[in-house]
Amino acid sequence: MHGSYLEEIINQLKQTELRVEWDLREEKLGYKMREAQMKKVPYVLVIGDKEKQNQTVNVRQYGVDTSIEMNLDAFIDHMKQVIKDKSIS
Repeated sequence: MHGSYLEEIINQLKQTELRVEWDLREEKLGYKMREAQMKKVPYVLVIGDKEKQNQTVNVRQYGVDTSIEMNLDAFIDHMKQVIKDKSIS
């Protein structure tokens, strides 16, 4: 259903050399989110109808209870800054 938009997102993230994994299993979102939390996945992007329509991604960061919706370019810029900050320290 969101295949082409998901593919576009994956390609853009890989071009910026970010490590990307996707989960297309037929599981409930809550189950997948709990699983990601247990694995301590730093960032989870959730793509649904709303995100596809708005051309955004829903970002959930490990250890943070809320998620935010942002455009993909803003997320990529944020990740570049996070990586830069970690390489400095």
